[in-house]
Amino acid sequence: MYQRDYLMRQIEQAARALAAIMKKALGGEADQALGMFDQAYQPLLGVSQRVVSTLTDEQLISLLTSGSMPDLRRVASVLEVVKSEADVHTQAGNQQAAATRYRRALTLAGYLAGRSDELLDTGLAGDLVERTGGMALSPSQRLALARVLESLGRYADAEDALFEAIDDLPADTGLVDAGIAFYQRLLALQDADLETGGLPREEVKSSLAELLPGLTPHRGWRRRASRRALDGSGRRGAAGRRRGTARRGRWDRSPCRGGRRRRWPR
Repeated sequence: MYQRDYLMRQIEQAARALAAIMKKALGGEADQALGMFDQAYQPLLGVSQRVVSTLTDEQLISLLTSGSMPDLRRVASVLEVVKSEADVHTQAGNQQAAATRYRRALTLAGYLAGRSDELLDTGLAGDLVERTGGMALSPSQRLALARVLESLGRYADAEDALFEAIDDLPADTGLVDAGIAFYQRLLALQDADLETGGLPREEVKSSLAELLPGLTPHRGWRRRASRRALDGSGRRGAAGRRRGTARRGRWDRSPCRGGRRRRWPR
């Protein structure tokens, strides 16, 4: 109980600091606001803004989740701080610094989306998706984007992000496993939810079958993003989805381990 109360005091202290920072930024003093972020990071992480900037995303998540009783509310609070810092850098014209922090926020949001149905703020998540939409992302960041899009119910867009990650690292079995888990989660949903998200059940089943052990995706084999039209909001709509099961090129089948057959492009 004491540990939870202490965490809540830390979160409230960081929230008050962040409110003061954003008030300063909205008042046209972005450069001054950037110098105040220590006040938001210190209560949550115990380190300064400068130290946070030197950490990798993996190190930051490890710092946030270390200890005997890690609390995802701390992750959610740091996510808000990082996203706000990126916004202020954008306002100040520091595009490179902003992009670095948007990517970091995306990683945190993906981590949170995979572990909580409630703590990820949908407004923040939606804005983060739009902010990172035109950025170059690593496979792990694309996987995080897929988790965020899934949490927003944008299943077709999540699939695009997922397979772009697999395209970048086709030999990474962890990404393939993430894809299998993604489709298995979707199969537990109602048909209406899948249709609204742009990914009907038959497509989910077909895509899952293609990722099951023994089938190795190759680069470019499944880039649905290029086969989908955009609707008026800039999101990929159901009307633009790929039809049928056509693939680029033709396919050979050759034996692989376990008696299954592996597909390779001719």
